[in-house]
Amino acid sequence: MSFTKGILASAVVSATLVGIAGTAQATTATVSSSKTITKTSSSSASKKTRYGTFGAGYSAGYTLYSNDTGTSKYESANATITATLFSKDFTLAKATGKLSAGTSTSVTKDYVLTAGGYDFATVTGAVFDTTSSASGSWGELSLDINSCLTLAEAKENMVIVVVPVTATLEATGCPDMYLKAAATYSSSQSSINTTIAPSFEVDLSGSVGVGTEGYSAGIETDITLIKLSLPVVNSMSFVPSTKVLTYTTAGTLTLDSLDGSIGLYAKAWPFKYTYTLFSWSGVGGSWLLFSDSIPTASGAQATISNAKAKGTYAYLDPSSVAESGSSYLWSRASDVNGAGSTDIGNTQDWSLVPSDSGKYLRFCVTPQNTAHNPGTQACSSWMPVGHLMELYQDDSYGGSNVNVAYEPSISGTCMNLTDSSFNDAMSSFQFFGPTSTSSTLWIFKDIDCSGGSKSFSVAANGSYSTTSIHTTLDDSWNDKVTSFMVISGETVSAEDVTATVSANKATGAYTFVSNSDLSEGSSTYYWRRASSSTGAGATTISNSNSASYTLTTSDSQMYLSFCVTPTNGYTTGSNTCSDWTSVGHLVELFKDGSYGNTSVVFAYEKSSSGTCFNLPDYSFNDAMSSFKFYSPTSSTATLWVSYDGSCSGNTATYTAQANSSYLMSSVNSYWNDSASSFRVTW
Repeated sequence: MSFTKGILASAVVSATLVGIAGTAQATTATVSSSKTITKTSSSSASKKTRYGTFGAGYSAGYTLYSNDTGTSKYESANATITATLFSKDFTLAKATGKLSAGTSTSVTKDYVLTAGGYDFATVTGAVFDTTSSASGSWGELSLDINSCLTLAEAKENMVIVVVPVTATLEATGCPDMYLKAAATYSSSQSSINTTIAPSFEVDLSGSVGVGTEGYSAGIETDITLIKLSLPVVNSMSFVPSTKVLTYTTAGTLTLDSLDGSIGLYAKAWPFKYTYTLFSWSGVGGSWLLFSDSIPTASGAQATISNAKAKGTYAYLDPSSVAESGSSYLWSRASDVNGAGSTDIGNTQDWSLVPSDSGKYLRFCVTPQNTAHNPGTQACSSWMPVGHLMELYQDDSYGGSNVNVAYEPSISGTCMNLTDSSFNDAMSSFQFFGPTSTSSTLWIFKDIDCSGGSKSFSVAANGSYSTTSIHTTLDDSWNDKVTSFMVISGETVSAEDVTATVSANKATGAYTFVSNSDLSEGSSTYYWRRASSSTGAGATTISNSNSASYTLTTSDSQMYLSFCVTPTNGYTTGSNTCSDWTSVGHLVELFKDGSYGNTSVVFAYEKSSSGTCFNLPDYSFNDAMSSFKFYSPTSSTATLWVSYDGSCSGNTATYTAQANSSYLMSSVNSYWNDSASSFRVTW
């Protein structure tokens, strides 16, 4: 025997239909002598099995009441959960809760919770002050019933192989209830907010009895048969001066029926035999039964990007009722104030059309929940579309078309036509440039604005159009355009340009700044040399066209400046140079005697005294045959040359007085082509 989802599915569907059909639309009412508002919903379903009929049902409702001054008001809710188990009908749980508020923050509680005919809890007229409760401004009561009821059981005798077995199925139920309330009162307004949530869980378990020795039998598993919860949430406020009662309410059925089965097994060596007594195919979810809450939409925005305008907003329902059936409206106007507004569409997203070029769009939403309750329309501000790039599938602006708004994006933003399902489809186009600046349209054959390209420049508020791409360009471009971008009003600059001297190099650094979406292209560089920090006698160093410059003997006691001309490949900025940075005195090492052949020079003063320089790091290990050492201007200094790396091993020292030098045109045979490191102390 197998249970299917149908056992409770029809109950759920019926519950949803009943809830929607019974929905109250209004959330305000005028109170004369008094006002009472009531709502109910109910449904049930069952299915026959070999162990009898099983099913579940519920009924739930609420009542709101206020007198004409708001000094007496209450909210009540009731729920009854029923079940059919083994063809027997049971009221699993019956709960009523009433929370009343008068002329203070005190709330009077009345509630009853019964299950299986047993009265678990009954309270009448209990009072508590919600402002002094342990949970803050809310008074709370939670009933956790530890004792559960055996609701029904069934027995069956059978033989599994040669083993006589007595099988027992038993359904037990455990009730629970939760109440929560808050109240306020003043001469201008009073309110009461409540949550009343009865729930019940039915577990199905089994046992076996074995009638023959030498064999064993047992239960395979157990199952949660039914788990139902019916929370009802109410809020109500009353304004004495207008006698207007405002309220929201929601009741939700939450059902879980877990997948599983109950079976017997018997072992008669060497075999194991099983027999399924009962199985349940799960169904679960949460369904709205009734609601008087009105949803809101906040933060409505219209975002224009590529070929679409997208509407977004935040949906909120005070009773947490889900959104369903919200309606949308797009409008077009000629300025930011909405002049000449006309309605153009009713979808959440709007595909741009040529009429939108240079206009303003606004997105509006009227939120609605699953109870068919609509809220107040919320609208975005008017958003500029800017000018369009209009692409057409056929010559002479014919066939299907896509209209892309490029101006809401920054200059150089790549527009992939694959995003608009218009890849390799363009045969003619019209491009309308920005109002206040010249611009250049670039079209590309590949995605992300790569591959072959063509450009078209227009003056401010100008346009460029072609009725036939294969005529204007050639057939290799017809139906081959995959992306495009527009360059307009673009600025490019190099900021915070610096030059740093360390060891045998000078390094330039800067920050590339652009108001476009394009990254830095092949910016160009050069270095200058001068005899003072003011740039006296400045000259450009030949072949110094990278951001890193290797020092030469000509840089001793000179000043360097790094210069950069920034570009993003489409727009080039102004040349900018760093301040002048001193090189200081040098240690100059030469490969041959008499200061010949290749050399490496070190601006040792840019490092701290005693800094070790390992020559293998500079491709000059065991290569020195002569050197020049220039001491600092105001300090005696010593050059320490070491045979091994890290300034270790045998060491030779050479001392020069302040502002003098130590020149060695030929080192002795021991040191020739043998130095691996050096340091300078001063």
